[in-house]
Amino acid sequence: MKCERNNQGLTIIGLLVYIGLVAIVMTIFTTFLVRLVRLNFSNQAAKDVLSTSQRVLSIITQEILAATSVYAPTCRFDASFGQLSLETTKDAPTGENSTYVDFFVDGERLYLKREGQNQILLTAERVRVKDLVFKYLDSATPQTIWVSLTTVYDSPAPEIQTASELSLTTSVSLRSY
Repeated sequence: MKCERNNQGLTIIGLLVYIGLVAIVMTIFTTFLVRLVRLNFSNQAAKDVLSTSQRVLSIITQEILAATSVYAPTCRFDASFGQLSLETTKDAPTGENSTYVDFFVDGERLYLKREGQNQILLTAERVRVKDLVFKYLDSATPQTIWVSLTTVYDSPAPEIQTASELSLTTSVSLRSY
C-alpha cells in the first residue's frame, strides 16, 4: 500500500491559528513585562523614601543630642508641619559660644537652617514631606523631643504614592553636659 503525501504547504487556517497563538503569547509577555517594570519602580520609590526618612531622622536625632536647649520662641510643637529650634554649641560661629539650628518644612521639603548660614535641603528630590510633628515632652527629664515624620514619593501615579508612604517616629533626649 502506497501512502500519498499532501504537499500543499501552509494553509490559511493554519496561518491564522499560528498568528493567534503568537498574539496570545505576546500579550501575556507584554502584560508581565509592564507589571514587572511597575513593581520595580514602586520598589525603588519605597527604597528612596525609606533611605531619605532614615537619614533625615538620624540628622535630627544627632542635632537634638548635641543641643544644649530647645529654643521655644520659634518652635511649632504639636502642629502639622512643625518647626524645631535648638540652641547648640555644635558648629558655633567663630567668637560665639552657641548658635541656633532650625528644622522646618517649606513646599513639602524639609530643611535644616543654621544661624548665619544658608538653609540645607534634607529630603531627596523626589521625596515629599507629608507631615512633620514635633512634641516637647516638658515633663520628662532630661528634655525630650518626640518627632514624627511622614514621607511619600513624588509620583503622578497615586498607587506609587500610596505604596511608598512611610511614617517614622522617634523620641530623643537632649544630653546634659
